[in-house]
Amino acid sequence: MFPDTSVEIPASELSERKIAGKRQRDQLLRLVARGFYNELTNYGVRKEEILRVASHLLDNLMSRHPQPDGEMEFYNRLFTLNTVENHWAARKELIVRQVTLRPLQLGVIEKIAAWLKEPSVRENFVPVFPEKTFELQKYFTHPTREYFGIY
Repeated sequence: MFPDTSVEIPASELSERKIAGKRQRDQLLRLVARGFYNELTNYGVRKEEILRVASHLLDNLMSRHPQPDGEMEFYNRLFTLNTVENHWAARKELIVRQVTLRPLQLGVIEKIAAWLKEPSVRENFVPVFPEKTFELQKYFTHPTREYFGIY
């Protein structure tokens, strides 16, 4: 028989290894993205077209994603046109059960600015939103844009 050479690794070290692994993976993804960006620009893709390329990548990802399973039937029965309360003409809002959709209220922009200070939140938006509250308010209230809040 072979002697037992397994060594138990403390949980704290496992956690540190996991964090280091995630950081290494994130660095790899950034490196790949930088190389991909450089290749696109070398092929003549203009900077303003990079977002369209990203959108096409997402389309490809979504088209290969398995279609929803039977859970969709549950939601299709739960949310029907009959469950929508349309108060758009009077109050600019739609209500489905306890959820209300209405134009973004200026009072929540400060809260959004606080959320966007967290890198893991901010990095999920393309294009990236302005960082300062007053710039964010100017961005959200620009006449060519419409943003909605879910309450």
